[in-house]
Amino acid sequence: MAPNEVAALGGLAAALAGEVTARVEELHHAVGRRVFSSVGHVGAPVRIVHDAISDTVYAAVRTAADAGGRLVEAGLAPAAGVAGGRQLSRAPVGNGVIGAVDALLGDRLAREGSDLAISMAVRHDHRDVDLVAGVVGAAFPNATARLAVFIPGLGETEDAWKLHAGDPPVTYGSSLAADLGYTPVYLRYNTGLHISENGRLLAARLADLVAAWPTGVEGIVLVGHSMGGLVARSACHHAAPVPGGDVGPGGGPSGPRAWVDLVTHVVCLGSPHRGAPLEQAVSVLSWMLAGVPESRPLASVLNLRSSGIKDLRFGYLVDEDWAAAERAGPLSDHRREVPLLATARHAVVAATVTADADHPVGRALGDLLVGAVSARGQGADHTHHVGAAHHLALLNHPGVYEQLRGWLSAGTPDATTTPA
Repeated sequence: MAPNEVAALGGLAAALAGEVTARVEELHHAVGRRVFSSVGHVGAPVRIVHDAISDTVYAAVRTAADAGGRLVEAGLAPAAGVAGGRQLSRAPVGNGVIGAVDALLGDRLAREGSDLAISMAVRHDHRDVDLVAGVVGAAFPNATARLAVFIPGLGETEDAWKLHAGDPPVTYGSSLAADLGYTPVYLRYNTGLHISENGRLLAARLADLVAAWPTGVEGIVLVGHSMGGLVARSACHHAAPVPGGDVGPGGGPSGPRAWVDLVTHVVCLGSPHRGAPLEQAVSVLSWMLAGVPESRPLASVLNLRSSGIKDLRFGYLVDEDWAAAERAGPLSDHRREVPLLATARHAVVAATVTADADHPVGRALGDLLVGAVSARGQGADHTHHVGAAHHLALLNHPGVYEQLRGWLSAGTPDATTTPA
């Protein structure tokens, strides 16, 4: 991680420590009020001493946390200045840490202008690629006319696709390049933002990428893991024409629908089209905790999670979904059915921890993070089940690749693929 990123991480840790301490203090006082109110005036002297001591202790903890964060920032600020300001992490570990932090708090970091807030970008050699002709050409010297764009999921970066890839790494991208002549393009983005926000950003980035691509583009495949599949669908929705013949905001300089017209396939790997049960459970828990004064501070801590995570509750793709949910509360499903891109083929992959998709355990647990029904969504042209696999296994799985290659090479599913 670059020095300025470490300094920003120290400042964030200090701020979070202060906020969590404040919530613990609120919890402590809420419990104390109930206890002391039950004993009446007899406990008043003890309450005065208790409150004085606890206030002093919590103030000291907040001061220490703030001082620690400021020391980290001050100690690394000169190095960050010498390094030329904001630097993006080039080490996989640092890259992964920032991806995870953005997953949890990315919307807040973006609002604050933090150096930890990721900007959506095409990535090459752990660097952002400026989407202008000369720079794109240098980053992709062997560019072909067909692009496979890989969009990672919550908390993931471009490195996620290398899971169990070996050395040299064998990934979906490298395999598609060798077998079918696709040029792999990897993205990194702030997964803590609303999915609809990232959808708009992706539409704009793809328009710029196609305009700057060193060869003519004949086809684009979007491959998204988990949240990435929802972002891909949102981008297609934003770029598709709206009623009346107008176009969405994803138009590019070479034509209003240049990139979206070139999309041949949208592939979603373990994407929660109908929501993720873990986020649904956290939402219910937070709502229950908020209903009791003593536990309300714990609900506040849970609600620090990012907008991107909250969108996974029901798989929200457009602004109207999450805006309605914020007004009505976390338990209502305000997801509207967003149509699939009419000019592309859609394929989904669902996994279960059991070999048999119909096993009761597999039905209940899915891939541990996304249920099979949610991953299948509705209306896909092709579906495929991967048995005895967990959520992250879909990032690099031989069975998934065989299906992917079959869909892209023949335009129809293999014999083992089940029609949606």
